[in-house]
Amino acid sequence: MVQSGFALEEQRNWSDAITCNRRAILVRPDYAEAHFNLALLHLLTGKFREGWQEYEWRWVTKGFSTPRRHFSQPQWDGSPFPGRTLLVHMEQGFGDIIQFIRYVPMVAGRGGGVIVAGPPELRGLLASVDGVDRVLVDGDAWPEFHLHILDVAAAGSGD
Repeated sequence: MVQSGFALEEQRNWSDAITCNRRAILVRPDYAEAHFNLALLHLLTGKFREGWQEYEWRWVTKGFSTPRRHFSQPQWDGSPFPGRTLLVHMEQGFGDIIQFIRYVPMVAGRGGGVIVAGPPELRGLLASVDGVDRVLVDGDAWPEFHLHILDVAAAGSGD
């Protein structure tokens, strides 16, 4: 069923592709690739809340290249965090990092400090963004922080 969903995507038939992936999930609820594909379709069609929820399935798809980080601190839910520090860590490539770093000023406006962790090649760019208090790159020790979020797209872009 997912193969049909891929074919429908190639035809830009988003609605039928979404339906096809949902059917695949009904047949096999743990089908990570169908969930991930559904996530991308939702994001593509502007259904951000659904898309970001389904996007969590990427961690269990075959061949997802980014290792998942585990922190004891809670994941930030988008609420104000005055007096606390948020760690924004990146998982995607340069294009996605550059695209989503634009939300950091909005995030910083929620009231706390913001530390951004990204690739060394983007250190200067990340440091130049309003609201970024500190930039970490590969090899740097994790500082003390209270909350974390993977990228800022899910919290910053809304519905």
